[in-house]
Amino acid sequence: MNRRPSKSRSEFDAFSEESIRPFFASSPDAHFFDEQKKRSPLKTLLFILLILIGIVFIANTVINHFFFVRSIEIPITGLAQEFDGFRILQISDLKGKRFGAHQSQFRNTLGRLPFDAVLITGDMVSEHGNAEPFYELLEVLHDLNPPAPV
Repeated sequence: MNRRPSKSRSEFDAFSEESIRPFFASSPDAHFFDEQKKRSPLKTLLFILLILIGIVFIANTVINHFFFVRSIEIPITGLAQEFDGFRILQISDLKGKRFGAHQSQFRNTLGRLPFDAVLITGDMVSEHGNAEPFYELLEVLHDLNPPAPV
């Protein structure tokens, strides 16, 4: 007869309840149906606020590594004729940052812009007192347009 014995040589039944128990999902106990505690709205709001502050901080850091060039034409009535078309380049709030080696990004961008005078406003030196990037910028401005007053 080709009948399979109920126990193997090791005296362990391959289809006994002990052998197949790990393959069945355990029955839910009393805690399975308990309602989960909801997060308080204050904690959720605090978490969202913390994420927003982080995003603003990262965006501010990224934006501060670039500079922007804007051209604004301001009509002034009663201005002397010799100042018609006079261009003032205003540079502000660099806070001691370098834009390329020896301010090469400034040299490339401002080399294409005509200007008759330079007005420097805001924080130009870093909070640690490093003025070297500012002096490099002054050299760039002098090289681009030597007669323009700074």
